Amino acid sequence: MGGNPALSFLESKDYGVEGNLTFKVFWSRKIYIQGHVAVTFPGEAVNRALTEDPSNWWSTMLFIRYAL
Repeated sequence: MGGNPALSFLESKDYGVEGNLTFKVFWSRKIYIQGHVAVTFPGEAVNRALTEDPSNWWSTMLFIRYAL
């Protein structure tokens, strides 16, 4: 019930593994910086569903807030 229906057709429950690294810095009372890096290693379900070998997926984010 719910979720992505396409996932029910995969031949394995091993979707993959993800590692995350996050940092937060309060530079001053007015400046806040946050960054994030993630890498996902595809699992057996993804390998079987695709015709080619999938590469690792990378995600990065940088957020800077300046408050008056």
